[in-house]
Amino acid sequence: LLPLLIKKPSIHEIKIGQSTPAPGAQNTITVTLNVNAPIRPGIQGSSILLGPFEGAVLPHGAVALHSANVTDVHVFKASQDGVPGTAHWDPTHGNLMMYVVSEISSGRDYVFSFDVVNPSCSQMCSNVGAVTDGLVFVPAGCGSDASLVQSSMPVVVEGDKIELADDDHCPMKVYAPTFTTKLVSECSEVRAGANVLTFSLAPNIDVPTGTIVSVAGLVGSTTPSGPIEVGGKNATMFASATWEQGTGTLKLTTQGVMHANQVASFSINVGNPEQAQAMAASPTIGAVSSTVIIGVKTMSGLVLGGQADPVFTSATIIAESSAAQGPYNMLMMKFVTNTAIATDSRLTISGLTGTV
Repeated sequence: LLPLLIKKPSIHEIKIGQSTPAPGAQNTITVTLNVNAPIRPGIQGSSILLGPFEGAVLPHGAVALHSANVTDVHVFKASQDGVPGTAHWDPTHGNLMMYVVSEISSGRDYVFSFDVVNPSCSQMCSNVGAVTDGLVFVPAGCGSDASLVQSSMPVVVEGDKIELADDDHCPMKVYAPTFTTKLVSECSEVRAGANVLTFSLAPNIDVPTGTIVSVAGLVGSTTPSGPIEVGGKNATMFASATWEQGTGTLKLTTQGVMHANQVASFSINVGNPEQAQAMAASPTIGAVSSTVIIGVKTMSGLVLGGQADPVFTSATIIAESSAAQGPYNMLMMKFVTNTAIATDSRLTISGLTGTV
């Protein structure tokens, strides 16, 4: 270092990150501020503006700043006569304004955060910048007579002094609404037999009441079109359900909030194809409401293949009433099948030779 080299007092570094990219979720924006020299607010008032935080949902006005070290936020107010530890939010431009009301010390990080709600649609992270007013120093005068004075005009903080977090922590990066869990399974592969399809769903966003959840591609079932009963653990989550046989589409209307990251399980009873299908069904799922749209994605699981023949998996004579020669004998038999046997079906048992 050169002797008596004095740097212009200014903001040395600003780091900005977020807690979650989940759509519609509460998101904590964390800011780390560092200055290269002690900076005091100017007589006319000093401020730091951060933004834009695109898509962030927050009411207009004062918002609380949070920090593990209370002194990190007490240098800021939402207005010059506001409450320490607050900032002013402008929802029109997505900007956070902080009035500096006491000295910002050099040589340490000021770390604070504030909460917003993410939008419900996907987006890339915001190119957040910073503008100071009456805070940083600029040259005044000409040539060798120039001195440094606090700027009375807004000054844009250089881009290389602003560091945005990477990947999912980049401020206001938001994923598209989706079902992070979307499983389908069945209890029977027997052609022409009864089957129970079980679904497990977990969205990454709160799905509101009145949302229509559509499962399509469940082709091959013998169940006719019309209303269909929903069973299983979370059946009461749905007000109604309809089935369209031709396209194999199940449409369910929610009657409560399907909360983010919580698995909902439900089932329907259908008939398997009468003939084995070349390929089992690989259904898709999507959802639509007035505020949330979940794009169509393929579910995990294959169903309605109907690949197994209906058979007796075991047939055993387990007891008889008499082993003596001549008298009547009653045989007790046990049958196990891989499918249900309808009422009035005829069973044929052969090979009982030697009877009279």
